[in-house]
Amino acid sequence: MKKRFLLLIICSIFLVSFLSLVLTLNYLDPFEYLYLALFMILFTFIMSFSSFFTMFLYFVKKIYFR
Repeated sequence: MKKRFLLLIICSIFLVSFLSLVLTLNYLDPFEYLYLALFMILFTFIMSFSSFFTMFLYFVKKIYFR
């Protein structure tokens, strides 16, 4: 696979997971659904965090190893 295609996939995963994190924080009531809200917030945060750092480390590596 080409690198641009993989970066596009990772970028789209980041956007979807960040959007789902924002929507989870806005619409899910943690007082009514405690365990579901904690699980969903943790899951979406980990997905957005990992995809962001994947892109970040790729560009740091690209700059460092020119």
